[in-house]
Amino acid sequence: MRVSGVFRDRINRRAIIDRLELSIDSDDFNVASPHIKVLRTRGIRSPHSWYARSVETMTEDGNPVEVRYGRLRRYVPPARVIFHSEKCPLTFSEISSFISKLTATEHATVQYIEIACDVQPLEVRSITPHIFTRCRRFRKFCDQDGRRTVYFGSPRSGRQLRVYQKRSDITRIEIVLRKQALAKLGSRHIGNLRHLRRVPQLDFFQIRAVNRQKLRAALAPYMYDWRAEMLNEWPPSTRHLQPLMRILRTWRLELVDLDRVFEDHRVQRVVAEMLGNLEW
Repeated sequence: MRVSGVFRDRINRRAIIDRLELSIDSDDFNVASPHIKVLRTRGIRSPHSWYARSVETMTEDGNPVEVRYGRLRRYVPPARVIFHSEKCPLTFSEISSFISKLTATEHATVQYIEIACDVQPLEVRSITPHIFTRCRRFRKFCDQDGRRTVYFGSPRSGRQLRVYQKRSDITRIEIVLRKQALAKLGSRHIGNLRHLRRVPQLDFFQIRAVNRQKLRAALAPYMYDWRAEMLNEWPPSTRHLQPLMRILRTWRLELVDLDRVFEDHRVQRVVAEMLGNLEW
């Protein structure tokens, strides 16, 4: 059974753009263009909504698109366009072609991107303890079916990492880039998205594993210190490793080479290769 948004030939091989949102910064757009096939139109006005109308359509490759317009707040752009990878992974040419039918491309500004890496076989709880990140906010959830989701970073952060069970045997590692991060990367204009795959690996997170043998060897000179004994017995797999690194740094052990103790996890190497082969 195929899961929506999962493409078997990209698992462990290529990252994809799962979702992309653009704002149209001009009133000069036409959702009734003869080149746009309207599947459904509906009102979405509510006390909390930004727009009054929604048009559902699709790209030439069959991926779903939603155009929201009729702004209800003065501070929001005249329209917002939301693309999803459903039938096939989104590509730059596909998005550019659709926008050119809607409005002039110079009016389109990138607001939000989700870059997805589907890894198999892997469980969420087996990888999240190995994630090192500068994000201060960490949340985890479990739905009624037992599927786990972990968020690193807040919903308002420029960058956010999500790790969740896409299927029983597939874990999705998803990088979210919002307008603050996109501006720093120089990727807010749709024309600059052409070079998205050239963006270096987004190093706000790493997936590391501790080499127990090297850790014990590094702590051997401090064997009579109670802290060394505590660190040697740090719970494996069930606890996050990032606090262990912080303790070692705070302790300022001159003889401990943290880059040797904490090695790249095998999933880090897979994800790095997938991001390098981003389909775009």
